[in-house]
Amino acid sequence: MTSLILAADDASTMSLIFNCIGGLAMFMFGMEFLGNGLKMASGDKLRSMLQKATGNRFAGVTTGMGVTAIIQSSSATTVIVVGLINAGLMKLRQAIGVILGANIGTTATIWIVAMVAGAKGFKISTYALPMVALGFVFHTFFARQKYKTAGTVLLGLGLLFIGLHFMKAAVPRELFDGEAAPLKVFLENLTSSPILAMAAGAIVTMIVQSSSASMTIVVMIASADGFGGDQQAALSSVLPIVLGANIGTTITAQLASLNAGRAAKRAAMAHTLFNVAGSLAMLPLFYSGFFADTAITLWNSIRGGVDVSTVKGGETQFLIATAHTAFNILATLVFLPFVSQLAWLIEHLIPVTKAESELRPVTLEEHLLDTPSFALQQVRSEFSRMTHMARSAMTEALDGLNNGNTKVLKTVQAKEEATDEFQAGITNYLVKLSQHTLSKEISEELPVLMHSVNDIERIGDHAVNIAEIALRKTEKGHPFGPNAEIEIGKMRGRVERMFEHIINALEDGNPTEATLALQNEGEINQMLETFRRNHIKRLHAGDCHALSGLLFVDTIQNLEKIGDHLTNVAQAFLGALHWDTPMEVGADNDDDPEGSLPEEDALADKSNA
Repeated sequence: MTSLILAADDASTMSLIFNCIGGLAMFMFGMEFLGNGLKMASGDKLRSMLQKATGNRFAGVTTGMGVTAIIQSSSATTVIVVGLINAGLMKLRQAIGVILGANIGTTATIWIVAMVAGAKGFKISTYALPMVALGFVFHTFFARQKYKTAGTVLLGLGLLFIGLHFMKAAVPRELFDGEAAPLKVFLENLTSSPILAMAAGAIVTMIVQSSSASMTIVVMIASADGFGGDQQAALSSVLPIVLGANIGTTITAQLASLNAGRAAKRAAMAHTLFNVAGSLAMLPLFYSGFFADTAITLWNSIRGGVDVSTVKGGETQFLIATAHTAFNILATLVFLPFVSQLAWLIEHLIPVTKAESELRPVTLEEHLLDTPSFALQQVRSEFSRMTHMARSAMTEALDGLNNGNTKVLKTVQAKEEATDEFQAGITNYLVKLSQHTLSKEISEELPVLMHSVNDIERIGDHAVNIAEIALRKTEKGHPFGPNAEIEIGKMRGRVERMFEHIINALEDGNPTEATLALQNEGEINQMLETFRRNHIKRLHAGDCHALSGLLFVDTIQNLEKIGDHLTNVAQAFLGALHWDTPMEVGADNDDDPEGSLPEEDALADKSNA
């Protein structure tokens, strides 16, 4: 490789390296800018398109192909798909079709590069710099979002073209001329072993994390006749690199899914299994020469649509683009009938763990919908589990606030997402149940149950707010004073007592427990007002830092809101979960104007008498 670099007559060693690496980096940066601009221009249309494609695997492939061709990134399409899965709007089987289509759509980039890189009389630099300049003006000096978006697209195109220009300059023809030309010898040694070439394609793609980028390097070499003029020999050299690039590109999704949820890991695994299996399955066709012959035949059938007289450097780059597209289309056609089997395999390779099963509804069996009373009992059971989850999120957030644990936010967010999943699962189940023949009592209970589920979900949001307060408190280094700590502890105790009574009421069906829960809500409201006044006094006396004071007030307000939501649940329970509840939902229900409370133990004894 050293002799290869030293043999470059028209470029110094350093300029050769910088042109190649810097040009590739600018090309990738331009692609990212272009994709971001196109996504902004499309708004929510891309997500809507993908969501509508969930009902049919063929529509999923078509939509995935179209969306990826627009935003020039199969990884970005996969990210959107994962978001739809997490939101419950798309299942893994439906997502696989979109991922298959995304692999086809990403080949559009190579066709663009092939046409631009080999066009006679087309100087990239002539158009690139004006695009960058115009894009900068639009992006910087215009206030309206549509002009800023247009500027982002132009900047992306300009940077992409500049990157191509520098990569083209890094591959002078002198490196290929003659039998002993250094780059020609290097490529011949590399491609003499298909497995080695396949590994090289995979490794380079893993490093740059973009099959488009690695394939662009190959196309730039081909446009300079780096693989020779013999079409069959050129394709035999390039095809293993193409197969390797398709394997290497899966690293992006795998890296992105390392700290992601189960849905993201499964989507990444689908992408990996598809590309690896497709590439390995294509090896026999490569060794037999069938793949190369097919690509040449396909190119000859469509070359009439391209004016090859305007192309310099032969047609090899178009053969590469044809082979790349043909591979992905053929692999998609082979795997598409087996989407359900692939999803089944992935779900067993990445099963739901015991810990994760605790974060989702597990007893909402659809076969019980025909027996509404049993179905409703399952809902009550999952609602109780959801309430436990919300209480755990709040407790951990408050612990983090107390001990300065900065990692608590991640744990609390995971539990808040779990309450979201409980909410979606229970609500969808209740909607299905409402479509059956129900008694008056059950039909009246359903809508109030839905509202109660929403109340518990909102508690998870408040727990996240407290966790974020804990993070800011620790990062800014402004601890609460001792009085503030005591006041938060008092309010926390009341809210935790409410939670305990609510859970007992739900699990035991005991209305006394719900009544006891309500006795705490009035005092929590009184605490909020009292502690606010105390905070103002401390602030005026200079006993607390302004930021600490704001965080303190935010904390007690979130605790008070949690109390409000628990009050709503208790009132729904006491109203027999009917709309004609005698209590006003969300009211304080504090009969004592002084804010004093009856003793809970006395009330409990009275109820048991």
